[in-house]
Amino acid sequence: MTTPVIRIADSADGPAIAGLRRLTSPAAMLARAPAALCEGSAFTRAIVSSVHGSLMVAEAVDFAGDAAGARAVLDALRAQPVRLEHPLIETEVLRRRRATLVADAATNPRVDRRLADVLGWSSYAAAPLLAGSSTIGILHADRGPDVPLEVLDRDLLWEFATGLSDAHESASLRRTLGQERDQLRRFLEWLDARSGVLTDSPVTLTPAEPEPLIAASEQVPVVGSGDDRLVLSGLLTRRELDVLRLLADGATNRTIAAALVLSACSSSQDAAAPAAAPPAAPAPPADSSAPPAASSGGAMSSTPAPSSSSSQ
Repeated sequence: MTTPVIRIADSADGPAIAGLRRLTSPAAMLARAPAALCEGSAFTRAIVSSVHGSLMVAEAVDFAGDAAGARAVLDALRAQPVRLEHPLIETEVLRRRRATLVADAATNPRVDRRLADVLGWSSYAAAPLLAGSSTIGILHADRGPDVPLEVLDRDLLWEFATGLSDAHESASLRRTLGQERDQLRRFLEWLDARSGVLTDSPVTLTPAEPEPLIAASEQVPVVGSGDDRLVLSGLLTRRELDVLRLLADGATNRTIAAALVLSACSSSQDAAAPAAAPPAAPAPPADSSAPPAASSGGAMSSTPAPSSSSSQ
């Protein structure tokens, strides 16, 4: 059994991670991560990839002592990003959020064939890069095409990936805070300039114009504001308004008659027809000297016929 050579401290704050923490740019930190891993451990090849939706895009590749080979692999992986779908090993790594070791990369059906052919993997380790509940990317590493890996290699890669994730998140937070600080400083400068303009500007006080008075004849009465006669004074008489108000209160005819000193019959008529016409004037007495009017039929006269005795 081959014993791996480990130069990275067991803590996530080892020398390799400490060097990455000095970088202030998250993108520069990811670009430097594969070289830092190879320099501080027995791994000879490392790849950092970012995750965009369902695609895994290579961001940086480092082959110890083979810069040209690393560049060629990076160009090939960027030209055709790996699609993360079931049942790929990388999909399971991101779902479980734990590192894994693939010992039979050449024959394992869950390994992406194009990725295995480009890198010539016999075995490799993979670990996710996390920031809280979100995923930054994924880290691959091996010790050459023909060198098998062991569980200790997987644990070492997981320690490095955890430290890299923490350092990347801290750098992202520092950058966000710096941007917000710059925005706040610009806002305070603008506010100070505006305050100076307002302070130096002359202040002129002008009396407010009094509101025009509304004539009493132009005032509109408010419905339900007290006396209903203000609304219906032009439509009904005072007596009719009294009857209408009692009806609205639910009074009976007898109650209305008692309130208005009327008979029950009169109150009923007032309630039924409050706007009835006044009664017609009585006809003048008939003149006894005038001849009686003929009937409309014209068949008989109203004057009695003389008797036979008087004619004789």
